[in-house]
Amino acid sequence: MASQRETLLTELKTENLGGAAACALKALDCFTALADEWSPEEAHKIASEIVRNKPEIAPLLRIDNSCLEAKNADDLRRRIQTLRAQITTATETIAEAALKLATPGSIIATTTQSSTTLAALLRAGKEKQIQVLCSESRPGYEGQGLAQKLAAADIPVTLSTDAALLTHLPKAHAVWVGADAIGKDFFVNKVGTLALCLGAKHYGIPVYVLADTLKILPANHPYTSSGDHPAEEVWKDPKPNITVVNPYFEKIPKNLISDVITECKPSDELMKPLQAIAQILGYGLNP
Repeated sequence: MASQRETLLTELKTENLGGAAACALKALDCFTALADEWSPEEAHKIASEIVRNKPEIAPLLRIDNSCLEAKNADDLRRRIQTLRAQITTATETIAEAALKLATPGSIIATTTQSSTTLAALLRAGKEKQIQVLCSESRPGYEGQGLAQKLAAADIPVTLSTDAALLTHLPKAHAVWVGADAIGKDFFVNKVGTLALCLGAKHYGIPVYVLADTLKILPANHPYTSSGDHPAEEVWKDPKPNITVVNPYFEKIPKNLISDVITECKPSDELMKPLQAIAQILGYGLNP
């Protein structure tokens, strides 16, 4: 089982295309592999490795915290099951809430590949016949994967280079993006999101962040970045005196967005603690 955990941790470390929710599910897979050989020491080792590999992704921190509170293997399994259900239910609820923001035939702009945003776009494509503008999302080209999944659902997609997305942005009626973490005055997402949000602000286009409450950073928890990633992903053989930078994530100021759509509703008794966190941070809730 230890080798299985190592394999799963490696998969998590190299998961750069699926977004925060995909990473969260892989982290839960790591803890699931621990359940049959549970010990506090092994749990702490896995938790440390998970956060070290992906410090920008807030759900991993919350998953670590919950799993480290497990009293035994059965408690760990129960916590994993609860977290999986929360992620799945949140994605469906957010997609339903986002549907209210789309008008029939509208054009939605997005960037990178968020599983939460993808679910919302697929729902809106089916019920509101929307069209999508998206960028290729270098260097991982996640945008190409997003475009393929939308096109397979018969949703018209216009794919552009990252820079050219801003040229086509005036056609859009709204911007929908995901998030890897949400702080009091900012949210974190893949590089390219800041430029998209600045362009939307310039053109007066509303920006909605679609994110579950696991992505809200705990109070007073500092945002940590993993810094630059391999330069060869951008340029395999740069010439002398050229420094290639390759950050994956960036912070986007809260004042560039219209609202954050979460899975919370005022009537959800079980979500009141997370609702309170969202209200403290000044973010909107699913109406």
